[in-house]
Amino acid sequence: MNQHLSTLYVLKDELKHLFSYTYEGSFKKAFDQWFWHATHSRIKELVDLAYSLKEHIDGLVARCRHKINTSVVEGINNKAKVVKRVAFGYRDFEYFFLKLRGHIRGSS
Repeated sequence: MNQHLSTLYVLKDELKHLFSYTYEGSFKKAFDQWFWHATHSRIKELVDLAYSLKEHIDGLVARCRHKINTSVVEGINNKAKVVKRVAFGYRDFEYFFLKLRGHIRGSS
């Protein structure tokens, strides 16, 4: 049991480190090594995660080229949820978006 747990912690840290790469070739090489270790760990959940990540390798490689942070989008989505909650009962979508635009501009 401890061996599986130790393997998971090491591979988790290696996976986290993958997102610091800035060169696509280096990322692909490191990911291939991580993938090999994950798929040979014989831990079903980790193997499933590895294959799932492998399916999205193009998006992961794009992360090396474009260090885009989604925090701004998440913040806008959160503000939209708050306005929607407060604006319960609005019948006009244009008015709702006007309130949303005002709320976003007013809090920046």
